Amino acid sequence: MTVKDYARKLKIKEKLLYYLTLPYRLATAKRRALPDFLIISTQKGGTTSLLRLLEQHPQIHAPHTELHYFSNDSNYQKGSLWYRSHLPLRSALVPGDVAGEKTPGYLFSSKAAERINEDLPNAKLIGLLRNPTERAISHYFMALRKGTKQHPISEAMMTREERPRSFKKRGPKEINLWLLGDPIKRKKHGAGEILDGDWDLDTQTLGRSNKFVSRPLYQSIVAHFKDGVPWEKTSLFQGYLLKRMRNTGVVRGVNNMQELIDKYNDKVDKLYDSVRKEGILLPSKGRPKIDFMYVHIGRGGEIIWTGGGNHRLFIARYLNIGQIPVRVWWRHKKWQKIREKLNADRSRWGEDWVKPYLNHPDLEDIPQRQK
Repeated sequence: MTVKDYARKLKIKEKLLYYLTLPYRLATAKRRALPDFLIISTQKGGTTSLLRLLEQHPQIHAPHTELHYFSNDSNYQKGSLWYRSHLPLRSALVPGDVAGEKTPGYLFSSKAAERINEDLPNAKLIGLLRNPTERAISHYFMALRKGTKQHPISEAMMTREERPRSFKKRGPKEINLWLLGDPIKRKKHGAGEILDGDWDLDTQTLGRSNKFVSRPLYQSIVAHFKDGVPWEKTSLFQGYLLKRMRNTGVVRGVNNMQELIDKYNDKVDKLYDSVRKEGILLPSKGRPKIDFMYVHIGRGGEIIWTGGGNHRLFIARYLNIGQIPVRVWWRHKKWQKIREKLNADRSRWGEDWVKPYLNHPDLEDIPQRQK
């Protein structure tokens, strides 16, 4: 019997049953099994359907909830006992029984890969891939149900260049970027890759956009730090974060709005004070762990926003900070060839085709022609 079936039998909500049983499960966590398998995939990739099929076998046991243990820092910090509290008791298993869990997000998380390799080196990984078109359509209707999509599917399936102007996503207002070079090149995690293809054509560039200031996060930063509006009264909390909490039950590693408010009052306020007083700092012995924005470089040198570091970026924009440090994640193969040409022959810096790139921040590490 699944958790959902048991909750239905008791005529209570599955989420309520989860919290009612949590103290007992934590108390017995040391006597619970670790997973023999993990189901990883992409969102709308078929993991729920696969788990429902597997649950029909009497010797397969898995929680219905996605645990996000290895991919979520907050959950991982809760420790292995919290993780094991979701899994079956070893005494309830007979020879031949196996336990597992499904969390699609593990497939794309480099942290999850490292942690799984360290904590569950013998676990089997079941990866699911789905026809991209079918997956995109399924994702669209899920977003439509949640209210995060408004435009018709015919427009949602277009590239950003094909969509009507009002539906195109815009990057933030142009900011001069201070590139810090590549991160540690661990190929299995995709860092420092040189990629060919058209991946750079349908992305958000860090270009000029008047719509940047209309983003809920930016508006909320202005309202909170300029006008003194409490975080919970901002449009970010009243709209997007509240809706996401209701739909998923977990936002930024916490499972209720008060914890999320406390987190913003603590971490985001401290981040703002730090940026306001000292700018965006570089790593040093006293502060070795600083999270930077990561960017990709397109074929023509376009600086492409990966979507990370929103709070840091938007605070810098609000404070009119002219430069922010970022790290390069991917470079397009055609752009890399330009870098290699200029690095191999310094005389080419004087050629006309190079003029548009003379002040490009991703070429600052390449020596220019001696004057």
